[in-house]
Amino acid sequence: MADEGIAQTDASTPGAAGEHDAYRALSPWAILALLLGLASPLALMGPVLRTVPLLGVIVAILALRQIATGEGRIAGRGAAVLGLALSLLFGSAAISQALSRTFWIDQQSRELSRAWIDFLLDGQPQMAHQLTKYPSERVPLDDMLWTYYRRTPAEAGELRAFVSQPLVHALLELADKATVRHWEMESIVDHRGKEYVVQIYTVTYEDRGQRTTFFARVFASRRIDPETEQIEWRIEADDSKAGIRPHSLGAGTPRL
Repeated sequence: MADEGIAQTDASTPGAAGEHDAYRALSPWAILALLLGLASPLALMGPVLRTVPLLGVIVAILALRQIATGEGRIAGRGAAVLGLALSLLFGSAAISQALSRTFWIDQQSRELSRAWIDFLLDGQPQMAHQLTKYPSERVPLDDMLWTYYRRTPAEAGELRAFVSQPLVHALLELADKATVRHWEMESIVDHRGKEYVVQIYTVTYEDRGQRTTFFARVFASRRIDPETEQIEWRIEADDSKAGIRPHSLGAGTPRL
């Protein structure tokens, strides 16, 4: 009987050891990587939240390294891989979203700023002045516009102030003697519920037989109309300047 008990105990020992050997600790990094991966869709909601998938990728890599160096004692590879995949997927989607949005904003603001410049070069300051208002605030851009300004003293005063601004005055004076080309989109800034987009143009003209070029900075802003909830654009003429130097060229003279 004693021998049988000893034999039974010996026989059970390998099983117990196997159960002990089969136990593996779950990597906390893997759990965190999975949670960050599941939270990665938040990156589509705003720039600040784009850090979520970035952190998810970093944590997932740390988890996989920990598991790989654990010699089989650490579990959680599946959770880490899933977290990594989700973070990469939604992180890439957020980047694509940001790039497409930037492209759209660039195109819309460039079209408006170019139309504003062309009105001034064509000697139509009244048209250009209306582009400094949001569409819901404008009057029709037609042949009756000059009549509107003559009959509206407040608007006429705004127009006189508008044409006295340096960049506006320069473009009106140069007219068809100037060649204007787009240089770059300098920046997009969110401020108090509006987005401000800065477009840089080069203005080239002949001055006493010599080719002269200066940079011009044109500000455009967009907002959501509180009544229609439609996106509206306008030119910020007060902030638009001539003779500037683009930030991309660093410090120095503004002329080419």
